[in-house]
Amino acid sequence: MRIERSPLSSDCADSVLVLATGEEPPVTPAQASNKPVISYGPSRGRAEPIRLILEELGIEYRERRVGSWQEWMALKPQMPFQQLPAYEDGDLFIVQSHAIYRYLARTHDLYGHTEAERIDCDIVEEALRDARQEFWRFLKGLLPEKDRGLFAAGRLTTTLDCLEKYFRRHSADTKFWGGDALTFVDLLAFAYLDDVRALFPETLPKFGKLRDFRDRIAARPRLADYVSSDRRPAAILFGPDGQPVIDPESRAPVPSPWTFGIE
Repeated sequence: MRIERSPLSSDCADSVLVLATGEEPPVTPAQASNKPVISYGPSRGRAEPIRLILEELGIEYRERRVGSWQEWMALKPQMPFQQLPAYEDGDLFIVQSHAIYRYLARTHDLYGHTEAERIDCDIVEEALRDARQEFWRFLKGLLPEKDRGLFAAGRLTTTLDCLEKYFRRHSADTKFWGGDALTFVDLLAFAYLDDVRALFPETLPKFGKLRDFRDRIAARPRLADYVSSDRRPAAILFGPDGQPVIDPESRAPVPSPWTFGIE
């Protein structure tokens, strides 16, 4: 069997493996079920925006939640960059989380309707990537600030203030981040703000526009069903000691400690 690498678009960040014609390829989980498959660890992490996009679209999907060292060691060599998430849909296989987000956005009309809106989506996506990385680095003990209160009063407050100002840049009554309709960056923003809500419940209400945005997205019917279900992972991520960092409002089972190196 020969595997060819083919870019999904001109964006070099998109990594896609396409099976070439010739030898009959093995049946993948996505082909066997006729549903997309998300491969990731037992946490929200980088896979959560994928879940949120599919939930909002009403697309049924399956998950391969890697739960043991042996399972990850068997899967890791199959990953082009030896990391997850991965997204499969039939013969389509995509890695790199933001490549997956953008693919789903492009193919399901969640990437704005004008070039100006698409530029806004790109800017917000980058800003949220930075915000989320900083948040996770604190939770993993990788920032100089180890005290929760110092982080909340310092970096977290500064980040939320910048995000709120950008959110209101066009109008104080704006409802979405990338135009007049829902885009994929609204779901990225929800994923980040919902983590803040879970772990810093006293901080998010200080930014009323962000809090209200988070609440509006959480109330969308399909997302409300998902967010309140036990299908949503309880663990936001895993801390430096491998212990899960849990959303206290989650209804899902708490996973075992995780030390396999997947965020």
